[in-house]
Amino acid sequence: MKTELIISDFDGTLVDTQEANFQAYKKVLSHFNIFLTEDMYHRLFGMRLKEFMQYIGINDANMIEQIKEMKARIYPNYFNLIRTNNQLLEFIALMKRNRVKTALASTAQKQNIYNLLDYIKQSSLFDLIITGSDVMESKPNPECFLSIMSHFNCKAEATLIFEDSPVGIEAAIQSQAQYIQICKF
Repeated sequence: MKTELIISDFDGTLVDTQEANFQAYKKVLSHFNIFLTEDMYHRLFGMRLKEFMQYIGINDANMIEQIKEMKARIYPNYFNLIRTNNQLLEFIALMKRNRVKTALASTAQKQNIYNLLDYIKQSSLFDLIITGSDVMESKPNPECFLSIMSHFNCKAEATLIFEDSPVGIEAAIQSQAQYIQICKF
């Protein structure tokens, strides 16, 4: 069957944002006398914000919201630390030119994704962007992928997913779509 839909994860697949995110969170959390280590952050990378905050001992909803807003404001200061997966970006652009639908499925904050796509000059690459705030369940639940397939009325066997993380791969498998695991770039 012909590929009709390409879905890509964002962090770790399309762009490497670990260092930029780490530096931004480290700066914000230092205002609250919380000292985030690189090792701790790398173990938590990819978690939803609420889960990440709970893991480091922050349960107050107002404080989490304040951290989220502060991080969103300073995050663009660290965009120079981001690396892009140029080969995947070029492939998705080629497929889009050939009338394949393109989508992004990520747990990252929606505004962060849009800001980063603008920064790397790829804001028009995706026909649809689904983030953690758009679905009830996070990966490894396949809800994000199934939601995108439903939106485009596309069958799993006509969908190709690019993912890097074990939970993302598990979600891709559960969606029954074809997938390619991206290794570190």
